[in-house]
Amino acid sequence: MHLDGKVVQRQRGVVLQTRHEQRRQSRAWCNLPACWETVWGQQTGRVGDISTSGCLVRTTQKAAAVGDVLRIEIDLAEGVRVSAWGTVVHRATGTFGLQFKTLARLSGLQSPLSCAGKAVCR
Repeated sequence: MHLDGKVVQRQRGVVLQTRHEQRRQSRAWCNLPACWETVWGQQTGRVGDISTSGCLVRTTQKAAAVGDVLRIEIDLAEGVRVSAWGTVVHRATGTFGLQFKTLARLSGLQSPLSCAGKAVCR
């Protein structure tokens, strides 16, 4: 949850932690299918939020390690798939944060994101 530039983490209605939001790009909250390749083979999961600078990936499989560089493919909408290279910058149980390296290729994300956001993202 976001409150005045702060990220608030809650569990069962109790505030666990607040921190100042450091992202430069606003993210679209979503639930988009994704796949990527690691040393363990092809992995799958869902993108929980996305922007032109990065995304948060949720997976039930082994999450990528901080510092790993990988190529992710994200299904934005029916028939619209985007792939990008990125570096894992955060890892927690079942999730990892990916910072995109191929920003020039992702400049076209803004239009599909705004369209997909109405139908897919919440």
